[in-house]
Amino acid sequence: MIMKKILLTSFVLASTLFWAALDNPETYKEAMTEQINNMHAAESIMDLQASANAFLRISKMHSEEWLPLYYASLSYANIGYRSEGDVSKIDAWFDEAEKYADQAMELSKNNAELVALKGYILMGKLNASPATRGQSLSPRVMGTFQKALHMDEDNPRALIMLARMQYGMAQFMGQKPTDACGMVSQAQQLFAKEASGRSDSNALMPAWGNDMAEQMEGACGKVAAM
Repeated sequence: MIMKKILLTSFVLASTLFWAALDNPETYKEAMTEQINNMHAAESIMDLQASANAFLRISKMHSEEWLPLYYASLSYANIGYRSEGDVSKIDAWFDEAEKYADQAMELSKNNAELVALKGYILMGKLNASPATRGQSLSPRVMGTFQKALHMDEDNPRALIMLARMQYGMAQFMGQKPTDACGMVSQAQQLFAKEASGRSDSNALMPAWGNDMAEQMEGACGKVAAM
């Protein structure tokens, strides 16, 4: 019993010292890097929830930074995409994601990454019930990605998700997704450019979405082979 109390006290003290140390810019960067890696490696909704909570704790220590809120929002959005069952419960995750994306937007105006994230959240709500939401949400989703690209034409996340939307619409209309597949190729080039330009100065910036491009490349390859 005494040993358990000692271990618990040590854990609480270590955690307290760690989060207090986030006032140090270098420690902030290390904590963010660790949590970003954890988020990308998440195998379950519980893992993503833990990531969201960690980013929110970091945000409290660095209330002037938009990136912790961005990643908290992304974590909740990814929970929404992984969730199944009742639409209202799925929507609740996306509502949480939208809340933190909006808070991040208050800190960083005219930010293409945040606009693209908002589109990703809207696309998740559309996917939760495409039969009932397709007509109302599809134009909003595509418009949001187009807005992000207008702000930054080299944003690969906005481009690949717009390509995904256009691919789905082409399939629905019984058309070949030629334009969408062309956008996939362009997005892959942008992802490669982004990866080659990574450095210490932008190491915390969003870099996700290439897996979506690879999946769509495979789908486009199958269509071309038909």
